[in-house]
Amino acid sequence: MEKLGIPTATVCSDEFYSLGKAEAQCLGVPGLPIAVVPHPVAKLLPDEVAGLARDVVDDIYRLWHEDADRLRAEFIEKQPLAKQQMRYKSLFEGNYTAPNAPERVNGPDDLDGVNR
Repeated sequence: MEKLGIPTATVCSDEFYSLGKAEAQCLGVPGLPIAVVPHPVAKLLPDEVAGLARDVVDDIYRLWHEDADRLRAEFIEKQPLAKQQMRYKSLFEGNYTAPNAPERVNGPDDLDGVNR
């Protein structure tokens, strides 16, 4: 919708803001405006969700009505807070080893033994 010039308001929790920003970049909308709510939201009761909505409604209104070019520039520059950085390490960082795994798997010609 945003690519068609129709104002949108993407809402995501602070835990996933970095991911949302990265996905927007991959989808060709690096300045996608994102309204942020506190994480977690999955187990909120209905009245808690209503309170969360009241807290974010002004941000959503702004995303729908403010100049699109100004918003795009703002959200391209907006960086996640330190809390919003990914906190999980990659499985393959550090000294990860799998039992009985070959030390090295070579290029495509050598994958026949792996793909049995």
